[in-house]
Amino acid sequence: MNARTFLVPLLAAVMIAACDRTAPTDAGDAATLAARPELASQIQSTSSVTPFPSGPVIDGASASISRSANGVNAWLQTSGLTPGHAYTLWVIVFNHPEYCAVPDACTVADVPVDDPDVGIDLINGAGLVVGNSGQATFSGRINVGDLGIRGVGLLDPYAPEIHLAVRDHGPKLPGNAQLSEFGGGCGEYACANVQAAAGFGN
Repeated sequence: MNARTFLVPLLAAVMIAACDRTAPTDAGDAATLAARPELASQIQSTSSVTPFPSGPVIDGASASISRSANGVNAWLQTSGLTPGHAYTLWVIVFNHPEYCAVPDACTVADVPVDDPDVGIDLINGAGLVVGNSGQATFSGRINVGDLGIRGVGLLDPYAPEIHLAVRDHGPKLPGNAQLSEFGGGCGEYACANVQAAAGFGN
């Protein structure tokens, strides 16, 4: 099954969540911030986590991203997942959100056209097998130049609008495809996008 088959349902309901932004603490960003001081309050962002495609905020779950000069760290902690199933975290990057149909508020309407001006990509951030508690913490890093499903990659860590999505690949099978590929295990099981976090604006 090709990646495009899954791409539209993945973004079918982009949720807009409130973002809290704090000042950077990474001294390695000093040179970048000196050149672009307007970014000082935008390096770290947090968001709530909801069921996909919609629903109430999941109690106790949270997500965050941290932008630095060379890439983006993504983190999502949640519960209510199925024990023994393989899950992936996908970092959805709108490299130029100002060119979305609604500028700086990208939605599913921007995905099917694959507009090169927007520069959309889905990049694997992490993969894991959930234990008996049904809880999970996803943590991964996307570097500038890392390529995803569309081969666009992350162009500038500070510019894109970013969303996170948790994808269920079914009971764990031998090999690592279910932990790294968008369609991993989907021939044997019905994969599903189950949780999301949004609101990580530029």
